[in-house]
Amino acid sequence: MERLTQLGFNPIGKWFLINEHYLQFSFLNESWREKNALYSFIIDNEIKYIGLSPTTLGSQMYKYKRPDLTQIINVEIRSLIVESLEQNIPVSILSYPDNRLLNYAGYNISLTAGIKGSLINELQPSWNFIDENALAPNMNFEAHRD
Repeated sequence: MERLTQLGFNPIGKWFLINEHYLQFSFLNESWREKNALYSFIIDNEIKYIGLSPTTLGSQMYKYKRPDLTQIINVEIRSLIVESLEQNIPVSILSYPDNRLLNYAGYNISLTAGIKGSLINELQPSWNFIDENALAPNMNFEAHRD
């Protein structure tokens, strides 16, 4: 997790269970409005998942809270979050906003989209194993599948 905080990730919220399997999230501030942000789920200072929110972080977290059954990755991540919380293991949410400061020839460059794959390749969060598309193109996914 130290690597993420060095890059500028900040704690923004946490997951919790209201009863048995009713999953909920809470934000510490207005970060739920951020768009195109990188986010990470953290357990015991260990990075479990790194994702990119094309919509607001609030909308993205809702996709884990109540995923459509066709969203296989979100369904799986939700079950991992619930499993942790049922064992009284807190799941924190960190984020890194895309401030759109990079520009090339009049085009905004998304830093968050650019570094997502690199972070996953370097840090290899255990929950990203189900998201083959999150890996940078130069990574041989088959070699890392259990």
